[in-house]
Amino acid sequence: MARPALERVSQREYARRLGVSNEAVSKAVAKGWIKKGWDPKEKKIIVSHANAEWGELHLQQQAKNIVPGPAPSTNNHDDAIPHNDSGTLSSNTSYANAKRVKEIAQAQLTVLDLKKKKGELVERDLVYKQLFKHGQILRTVLMGIPDKCIDDIIAAKSRSEAHLVMTTALHNALEAATSKQIELMNE
Repeated sequence: MARPALERVSQREYARRLGVSNEAVSKAVAKGWIKKGWDPKEKKIIVSHANAEWGELHLQQQAKNIVPGPAPSTNNHDDAIPHNDSGTLSSNTSYANAKRVKEIAQAQLTVLDLKKKKGELVERDLVYKQLFKHGQILRTVLMGIPDKCIDDIIAAKSRSEAHLVMTTALHNALEAATSKQIELMNE
């Protein structure tokens, strides 16, 4: 009966699977921490043996570092920028991971700054202030309609004439509000 073939992968692939750097795996091979798991002829890692010798340590550490967090969002509007797994840095975070988190944060800030300069992103408070001003203008204009047209409505000879007076007054008031809002937007 033939022995089953053991899975052999490159150092880089093994490092990727464990979530460590390629240098860490090559250092483990050079220092003899991975003996049975290294095939010097093919220069490949034998996964099952390497996991037993050295990889289990890293797999256990990764399992301890997993912190339950919120469920992943289905809204993937910012997939272009990778996210930190835990979202925070701790004392046992590697330098490479900390640097990666810093670079991601800087990239996100740069993207936000670019969107702000392009006009795609505006400050929420400014939008609320502008909407409040528009609402005030609209309220003032609409509240003034009855005072402006009550005499014409009372003097109307028919219902259709009163309706026309009211429609004209509403139309004029909304036109006035629109012109005032355009002036506000230009300020």
